[in-house]
Amino acid sequence: MKIINKEIEKKDGKNEIKESFVNPFENFKNQSLNTETIIKTIDIDINKAKFKVIDIAKKEIPEFEIDDNNKEIINQLFNYFIGNKEYCELNNISLNKGILLCGGVGTGKSKLFKIFKIFTAEILRKNYFRMFTSSELTDNVNINGVKVLENLNHNFYENKPNPINCYIDDICSKNEKIKHYGSEISVIEQVINMRYNIFDTYKKLSHFSTNIVPKNLIDFYDIRIIDRLNEMCNIFELNGLSRRK
Repeated sequence: MKIINKEIEKKDGKNEIKESFVNPFENFKNQSLNTETIIKTIDIDINKAKFKVIDIAKKEIPEFEIDDNNKEIINQLFNYFIGNKEYCELNNISLNKGILLCGGVGTGKSKLFKIFKIFTAEILRKNYFRMFTSSELTDNVNINGVKVLENLNHNFYENKPNPINCYIDDICSKNEKIKHYGSEISVIEQVINMRYNIFDTYKKLSHFSTNIVPKNLIDFYDIRIIDRLNEMCNIFELNGLSRRK
């Protein structure tokens, strides 16, 4: 099976999707199997671990279904979070980047991250992350000021004021902009800039989800922000119609 890696590519001042067929022999020049990566490789029985993911999904989201639209993404997320270097090399997934998961409204992006948040924190005890929503961050900044974004730098698992991996749900919302000292700012652009600096300095990862297809990110953020998302994240796309009933 041919796997397509989708990545944001700038062309003539605009962004397009570049689809490149993976050459498994070329992937190894990007990420050696013996090289330490930000996502840690977990020594775990893969089949048992997959059943753990299914058990978490059944318990936390009883209506959750695995089908042709999401099974490939679930497999990619699973192998990414266990740090399966061989799989990720073959599928052109970097273990030194976070994930930007794109997909239509109601396709299950937030639920997938909820499942893998529990899986990484309780089963793997590695590669875990905190969860925020873009609306929660925007509302908090609107009420309490940009200082509240410092919560993105706090490791609540170890009660230390140092950065940790995090996930921001539902970016590219029309409600991200607020008035701040008389000027209009995009809270999520501030977040992306902050998380980029954390990525660059501390090698902590950021994951995001959005209802927007990658080529339309330019409608919400400027080129500099998209550059940073591209540098920080693997781009995954979740297909299918809304699962909401």
